[in-house]
Amino acid sequence: MRNIIFSEKQKFNQKWLWIILFFLAIIPISLLVFGKDFKLGASGGYIGVTVMLLPIILISLAELRVEVSEDSLKYQFFPFHIKVYEIRFADIDSFTELIYSPLKDYGGWGIKNSFSGIAYNVSGNKGVKIFLKNGKKVLFGTQKPHKFFEALNKATQQ
Repeated sequence: MRNIIFSEKQKFNQKWLWIILFFLAIIPISLLVFGKDFKLGASGGYIGVTVMLLPIILISLAELRVEVSEDSLKYQFFPFHIKVYEIRFADIDSFTELIYSPLKDYGGWGIKNSFSGIAYNVSGNKGVKIFLKNGKKVLFGTQKPHKFFEALNKATQQ
């Protein structure tokens, strides 16, 4: 049995995001539904509403899952990652706790790839950045940066 040292699950819970998504969805859906040619029974009506609601559905399901155990760091950004990914401690060169700018450094929240490396984040500006031996960099946004960092420190010292 694996000994889990740190575990965190995060969802998109920013009020401003949900307000924007609500208005982005309600306007086209109301135009579609209240338009004179709309028939909900027609397959086109269902498809149109579904396509407009898809971003809201995906964001409401989205969850960043991170787990540090004695042997590795595992992560999944569900539903965008179907499988759980693993970073073995033998592949890690170093790691650091940091405060960053999601917009400036990575272009926003979610799964972001930039010159600074790849980032997995859903809210806030605190994280743990991992430098791999192959030169790649991975940032995990977290609401518990010190606990995450300490768990990595403890696990890699064993």
